[in-house]
Amino acid sequence: GAIWHRQIAALAATRRVIVPEIPVFGISDLPTDVPPIRSGVGELVNAILDAVDVERADIAGMSLGGLEAIGAVLHSPDRFDKLALISSAGLGSDLPYIYRLARVPILKRLLAKPTRMMSDSFFNRMEAQMSEDSPERNAFMDYQFQVSQRTNRGSLILAGITRFSNWRGQSDIIPDSDLAQIRTKTLVIWGDQDRFFPLTHATRAATVISDAQLEVVQNCGHLTAVDAPDELTAALVRWFGEGVTRAVHCDREDSVAPRRKCRYSCIYTFITNASATVGGETTNTLYLLGDT
Repeated sequence: GAIWHRQIAALAATRRVIVPEIPVFGISDLPTDVPPIRSGVGELVNAILDAVDVERADIAGMSLGGLEAIGAVLHSPDRFDKLALISSAGLGSDLPYIYRLARVPILKRLLAKPTRMMSDSFFNRMEAQMSEDSPERNAFMDYQFQVSQRTNRGSLILAGITRFSNWRGQSDIIPDSDLAQIRTKTLVIWGDQDRFFPLTHATRAATVISDAQLEVVQNCGHLTAVDAPDELTAALVRWFGEGVTRAVHCDREDSVAPRRKCRYSCIYTFITNASATVGGETTNTLYLLGDT
């Protein structure tokens, strides 16, 4: 999630942005079990909105976050005004073979707790192969590896992988009948060189969802926020550009933030140290929600 810090900062200049972590990802407390990715986390997203007294929202998700965003929209279709899907899971069976073979003992051990060489190699070859070396990119690779080494995380990651995939590829594939039910205005953003989920998944979503448009980012792999951060930022700012609300900062679980009905972009990520100028005042703009 931390790779989205540029997009969070840009959106928070004019929007309230709430940033929960996907369970098991990032540095929040680990859950005891992994919920079903689409339905379980989709319900969780709506529970978060209820908890902060938000009736309507815009929502965006990348990769697994995209599958969860779709789950949230299908769960509460009248709650969301706009949806952005960035290289989303759940739109086809294609999946890197290392995940298809997650039940093979040696690969199971590597996925549960990868070596630094494996972690960096996968990132460079499969996730963000189109971007050049930079301090920011290297910092994210280090963060990603450190998160993968957390105690007890490995078994949960394997449980999550087996919940949405098998040896054939992705198993939680959203059928056309469900995609056709989405009435939320949808922007599909995809890298033309995505090695994780091919561009055919994006064209399917943009075709079947009734009010959808597709934006293909050139010379970009799976992690658009790494390979093409400026293009992703511009696309999201354009898409979510309507409406202005003051951002709210909450840096502790027990903090009490103002409860008011508003519109905001809910982005599946975790990020720190982002700030924006709102009304002439520089302020932190992230509302971090508990252990999610």
